[in-house]
Amino acid sequence: MNFVRIKDKNIWMDFLDRALFRTFFHEPEWEDFLEKEFSWIKFERYIWKDELLLSIARCKLFGKEKLISHPLCEYGGPLPLKEKVDFESFEKDFIQEFGRKARIQFHPYILSGSDPDSIGRSTFLIESFSKKTSQDLWKTFRKTLRQEIRKGEQHNIVIGEFSAEEDLKKFYNLYLDTIKRHKTVPIPFSVMKFLSAHAKIFLAKRGNVVIGGSVFLLYKPFIHYFINASDYKYRDWNIGHKILWHVMQDYAGKKYDYFDLGGTRKGSALEVFKKGWGAKEYSIYEINSHDTNRIASWKRNIRSMLPAAIIKRAARHALYWTV
Repeated sequence: MNFVRIKDKNIWMDFLDRALFRTFFHEPEWEDFLEKEFSWIKFERYIWKDELLLSIARCKLFGKEKLISHPLCEYGGPLPLKEKVDFESFEKDFIQEFGRKARIQFHPYILSGSDPDSIGRSTFLIESFSKKTSQDLWKTFRKTLRQEIRKGEQHNIVIGEFSAEEDLKKFYNLYLDTIKRHKTVPIPFSVMKFLSAHAKIFLAKRGNVVIGGSVFLLYKPFIHYFINASDYKYRDWNIGHKILWHVMQDYAGKKYDYFDLGGTRKGSALEVFKKGWGAKEYSIYEINSHDTNRIASWKRNIRSMLPAAIIKRAARHALYWTV
């Protein structure tokens, strides 16, 4: 047996502390929260050949079951216990143990590559971030990006860390509007509240009005740009640019080696945006990849017409169909 299941959480924590790298999504607090918040999520934990740790979620709703590396995240997958790992053997063993329908996405820091069956997702990393000053970063930006940042600075917008729950609710409402426009399923407010206590949320305000915000996950050696939303009325003000540049200036030259601009589907408009920040593209390698976002257009259009209140209430179970 190459996969050994670990049911004792204390033993799992001992192994987790030995891992050479782990993301925000591998933290026990996040996994415990998801299990309590979503009755259809149950995590199982394994060790493979003393080389890799694998935390995988069994998601079951209305009689249908999915097995995925981590729900509601950009990167899950196994964590290394040693420098050199036989990933080819791991993939074969994984498929034999869990089948062709179980899915894993690897963090590019662990494994990056191009899978011919891949649905085509990449992430964009600004490397050597801990060695760069704000001036260094500015020089690497695309000329049009610098112009867009300057344009956003013409307005009386103040960027600061979230401090009051009332502001968090306002940001969440902007997030719901953004998700509705994009015809996707939002995370519930409870998840946003968890993130406010375990991540960094920066809000853009004009006077006392919240007009935008972004969620950043901090796990060495990464700063991870995770969620962004802004008031559509001010879309020409480049609020997202201003927040992102503010945070980059705050953390440049400090303890994080990489600034991760987040996962993006290949061919999307966001690719151009993220490359403009001087970021390098890395493919997100997957085992048993499956395009969970390939939803019939008529379903997406109907969902986009639903009131935000209904979308908000339905999110807890609707998220199952997005993982």
